[in-house]
Amino acid sequence: MNELLTISLDRQLTGLLGLALRSSTAACGFEASKRAITKGKGAFILVDQALGINSLKKILALANRQQKPVFAVEKNENSDDLLSVSGYKIVTIFQGGVAKGFIDKLKQERKWL
Repeated sequence: MNELLTISLDRQLTGLLGLALRSSTAACGFEASKRAITKGKGAFILVDQALGINSLKKILALANRQQKPVFAVEKNENSDDLLSVSGYKIVTIFQGGVAKGFIDKLKQERKWL
């Protein structure tokens, strides 16, 4: 759980992220994500690659203690970055259907989960 996995947001993952944000099944920002992970509500954490090194170290340490995966969202020519989609550099998705759909989509694309 201590490695930072890099993903890119395709249209389906962007839709799931938008659904999580609209349905309040996500915590946005460092402090809200910290509270969600500490309370056991978070399934995983998404971080933007523009996140500062100190914030990244803190969120990785927290995720390691709570055994939660952290995904760095990269921007490429046919995908958006996390900041442009959500307005935040750190987003924690709560446990439930949206998180399961997100992870299932990642498992289909990448065989390493």
